Amino acid sequence: MGTNQPPDSDAEHRDGSTLSEAPAMEHLRTSETRYRRLFESAKDGILILEAETGMVTDVNPYLLDLLGYSYIEVLKKKVWELSFFADVVANKGRFEELKREKYVRYEDLALEGRDGRRHDVEFVSNVYLEGTHEVIQCNIREISERKRNEAKIRHLLQVLRAVRNVSQLIIHEKDRDALLQRSCEVLISTRGYRSAWVALRGEDGAAYTVAECGIGEDFAPLRQALERGDWPDCCRQAWASPDNITPIHSPDRNCKGCDLAHVYRDTAALAGALRHGGRDFGVLVVSLPVGLADDPEERSLLRDLVDDVAYALHTMEVGEESKRAEVRTKKLLSQQMAINRFALALGALLDLQGICRVLADEVGRLQGTDTLILSRFDKSTNVITPLYVMMEGTEMDVTELPPLPLAPEGEGMQSQVLRTGKPLCVPDWAAREATLHTQYAVTDQKVVTSQMPDKSDRTSWTQSAVFVPLMISGTPIGVMQVQSRRLDDFDADDVVVLEGMASVAAAGIERAQLHGQVRAAFEGVVHALAASTEMRDPYTAGHQRRVTELACDIAAELGLDSERREILRVAGLLHDIGKMSVPAEILSKPSGLSSLEMALVKGHARAGYEIVRGTALPKEVADAVLHHHERMDGSGYPDGLSGEAILLEARILAVADVVEAIASHRPYRAAHTLEEALTEIETGAGTLYDADVTGACVRLFREGRFRFSDEPEGQDAA
Repeated sequence: MGTNQPPDSDAEHRDGSTLSEAPAMEHLRTSETRYRRLFESAKDGILILEAETGMVTDVNPYLLDLLGYSYIEVLKKKVWELSFFADVVANKGRFEELKREKYVRYEDLALEGRDGRRHDVEFVSNVYLEGTHEVIQCNIREISERKRNEAKIRHLLQVLRAVRNVSQLIIHEKDRDALLQRSCEVLISTRGYRSAWVALRGEDGAAYTVAECGIGEDFAPLRQALERGDWPDCCRQAWASPDNITPIHSPDRNCKGCDLAHVYRDTAALAGALRHGGRDFGVLVVSLPVGLADDPEERSLLRDLVDDVAYALHTMEVGEESKRAEVRTKKLLSQQMAINRFALALGALLDLQGICRVLADEVGRLQGTDTLILSRFDKSTNVITPLYVMMEGTEMDVTELPPLPLAPEGEGMQSQVLRTGKPLCVPDWAAREATLHTQYAVTDQKVVTSQMPDKSDRTSWTQSAVFVPLMISGTPIGVMQVQSRRLDDFDADDVVVLEGMASVAAAGIERAQLHGQVRAAFEGVVHALAASTEMRDPYTAGHQRRVTELACDIAAELGLDSERREILRVAGLLHDIGKMSVPAEILSKPSGLSSLEMALVKGHARAGYEIVRGTALPKEVADAVLHHHERMDGSGYPDGLSGEAILLEARILAVADVVEAIASHRPYRAAHTLEEALTEIETGAGTLYDADVTGACVRLFREGRFRFSDEPEGQDAA
């Protein structure tokens, strides 16, 4: 019969372990299970190698899944035989180094999976004992995401630095084109972007400023397209985007019509609208690594950049507008001053030529124009006649220029202005030539021709012009045209000021023409009076005219101004008008005169004075007629004046009267020689005759600078 006995302490378990070893074995099995669970579930790759041979004895699922290999493909392979380690363990010698050092760490290692994808990993190898054998455990942690984040951070820092640098440019750079070009260069030099280009859009839709960096010659086709107004889709999308930014993914595939599609291979791009205050100035486009185009921080930085650049462009534009306003204000002030100067000058001018010259001077000073033409329009004949022409500072003889007929409706430039009464600005003369009805050209030699020259070199011919009407009481009486050899040389302000000057000129021209008509009538009366005097004394026919000729030249020799010379001219023509009160038989008496007859003759001076004084002629004319027989020593008549008490004009007439009378035939004697006449006044210089006047008269004759107009050619003046 059996007996229950306590188990023997040395009894063995079925697995061969003794009873006392059982807890230790259980603990070991539990640890192994935990290790296997950790090994197989780890999110890092684990590779176990025999330290002696380098053979793979184990590999966890994570590494196999990461690289796309099977367990069988890796197990029992030598580590240097694994393709994804080819760049790390290139030979057995380096593996020996690993065994010797017991530890290796790679912080930036790239492994390549079966599918060719790159995996950035952190690789750590340790050698340790497993029982009596050394094994190597390789821990492999994928850091691709971390690398991407680091790359992104580095890129964003570079972009941020570029934004700061561009901000500095905006502060210091005042030239728009330089700002845009240097901004592109900064974006590339900081390595934030691979390429950058910017273009500003004008009101006509075409790009007027373009800059780029990082593209080079490949940018030329797009530049030309932009300057034509052909903008790529990315630009339109940026302008339409609410936040001013639009991403372009794979431009080489998605932007087939773009001239830069081939340049953006393996990159992405961002297009940013340069917008401020509701205005689109243009667009900035940058290329950057694939994957960053949709990054919010990337877009935010670029948005800040384009906003800053757009604000800078706005600020520059405001500054430019302010400068333009300042320049325009100065220009308008200068133009108004010119009109005022011209108006003041006209107050002292009554001759047409003088008015035209002052006008040409003021217009030339304001516009720097090449040609000024004034034309007169005769409404009764519909003919346009040149009145004054100034070409390149030289006056032309308008008698050489043919008149032009008023062109039919819709033709001609002057004709259009005359029909409408409104100014015409011609920015491009060549474009308007087709509408001309009649035209002629003036060559460099100032030769007028109807043959139009070859105008292949437009710079030597009129390229732009302004036509303004000369208006009187709302009716055009002519046209002022200002021509330039530069295209589009006149703006709206120029037209306005030329209108103002033309208005003043028209009044002056009208006044000068009326004055000319009155003067012509007056001249007719004066000559009629002089002729009536000479009719009563045929022996002195032409005497007053000849005295006037000599007196006016003496006055010019003495430096008298035009106003005093005009007074002298009229006084000379009328100085003997008082002889109308002297009986004709006394004037033509061939013998000597009695004292009574001489008294009657001497009375002609006061009689002439009374006649002239009753007219609207200046007082000096009457005084010169009264005293032209006075003498410096007081021996003359009618008032016995002497020296400076005698009007200078009268002193000049006295000398001219004596010279002409002595050298001319009289009923009571034959003509003396001119030399005898000059000797007479030289002898009486200072006593009878003014010494300065005498000297001037003698010089004119002796130097051959004066000859009576009816004196035969070749006759010796002295």
